[in-house]
Amino acid sequence: MKKSVPIIVIIVIGVAALWFFLNKKPSPSITSDNKITSVLRVETVEVVTLTQNKQKELSSASLEDDFSDFESEVFKSQVKNIANQYANTARFPVGSQPIINVADARQPEPFEETEVETPFDTDSGLTIGVSAAVDKFQYFTDDRINVRVELTGLEDGVFVKAEAIISGPQGDTSLTDNLEAVGSTQSVFTGSFDTSLTSNENFSTEMFVKILIEVGGEPFFTTVAFNYATTSAQLVGLGLTQPRGANLEIPFEYTVFQSGYYFVSAVLKDQQTGKPLIALQTEGIMRQGNGQLVAKAHIQALKEAGSEGPYLLTNIKAYRGAERGEKFDVPASTVRNQYKIGVYQFTEYNDEAYQDPLVQERVEFLNQLGSLEGEESTSGESQGGD
Repeated sequence: MKKSVPIIVIIVIGVAALWFFLNKKPSPSITSDNKITSVLRVETVEVVTLTQNKQKELSSASLEDDFSDFESEVFKSQVKNIANQYANTARFPVGSQPIINVADARQPEPFEETEVETPFDTDSGLTIGVSAAVDKFQYFTDDRINVRVELTGLEDGVFVKAEAIISGPQGDTSLTDNLEAVGSTQSVFTGSFDTSLTSNENFSTEMFVKILIEVGGEPFFTTVAFNYATTSAQLVGLGLTQPRGANLEIPFEYTVFQSGYYFVSAVLKDQQTGKPLIALQTEGIMRQGNGQLVAKAHIQALKEAGSEGPYLLTNIKAYRGAERGEKFDVPASTVRNQYKIGVYQFTEYNDEAYQDPLVQERVEFLNQLGSLEGEESTSGESQGGD
């Protein structure tokens, strides 16, 4: 009986490729206490073991018994496609990838990211829609939390009342607010909380807003989640941004409150069109005090994006990785949401291709997997002839 091999083989390919990547990629220059080092070590051992077992299974049975000719061609085509996609992506550094899908770089509008929509059936048989949200998902010490509630399906002239309370794992805080109606329709309510008016001891990493609504005397209840933290570092500006070699170097200047290993991501946009161009990433150790991490936009990624500037640096996110004994990563804040970067002609860079010494080896590995079926079948036919 034929096995369901295509799924198994695809799993083998993914596992083998992941093992190959983890086994070849140099470990980050961080201590063994850092979570990345330990995760890579565990995953590598598990993947190697699973890959070796799968390889033994494949070597013990002829692929000719498992594949039809059609399935074999589909399999090889899929692996070749994976190899081609990987080779295309590897033309650029991991931390300087051109943005193909603009939607991937879209930043949520205020209230959009946290919006919770809930329908409620009333005693009168009507269905009232309740949409509630806070203006950000991540807040920091002393931030102001803004709340918005919108109701649909209301009867004309019905009395509506809305109240919000900041709450968390330790229970309700002292921050409460009677939400005010916007306009005369009684369908949109807003409120605001000043977190500096209460002790940080009442807050934890994961918090939520409890919203109590009365429509014609009938009560309804919903919640909106958000994160709250004491910032680990604060981005205070950019250093001297300039072309150097094949890269546009963008230094992120931080005031660091907690030493640790930091990860920073941002999006480089065209200032005139607003088009997202490159997804930037960088990481490294920053000590308490003044810290700096440098992102690099490679010339080939800039040419692929087709823009010499001026640029906008947006969607800036950073966090300090959780260390041993800590449950959560600690986010970093920023003084401004975006920064302007000037014009740099492509002729100011060294126009050289990006080359990863391991890329070609990985591509060849994937291509060999795509040719495995044919080689095994040939080997099986030769043995059968003997």
